[in-house]
Amino acid sequence: MSSEVPKNSKDKGLQTFTIGFLAIGVIIGMIMGIAAGIFVFSDRSLSTSSSCAGSTDVLSPEAAGARAIEFLTNYAVSPGITVSLLNVTDLETASLYQVTVNISMQGTSEPQELYITKDGEVLFPGAINIDEFKEMAATQGLT
Repeated sequence: MSSEVPKNSKDKGLQTFTIGFLAIGVIIGMIMGIAAGIFVFSDRSLSTSSSCAGSTDVLSPEAAGARAIEFLTNYAVSPGITVSLLNVTDLETASLYQVTVNISMQGTSEPQELYITKDGEVLFPGAINIDEFKEMAATQGLT
């Protein structure tokens, strides 16, 4: 005499129905998630590519330099440090301006190169020339 309760076909049918119902719910959820992801990310990539490719909000080199100086002065350097604009160069192949600034503090000054997008939205504090870096690493025996 076994202590197990015999399972009837009705319980097995209910269990199969529940598993099938959950599987269908998971599949529908995945399809909805993929559709939402495609909608969100395709919209974002279109707006990003359009702003990079042919934006009409291109600043003049002078305006981009002034924006960089304003940002650095107000948000990036401590009080007592002076930032002045030396030069702005249009990097036509990169959709960037190269901004050279002079950073002065306690009688010493140092020129720094920065890069800003032509729409003035993104400021890069510097760049690494990959070929020059590889050459330097090779001469120092780092490769």
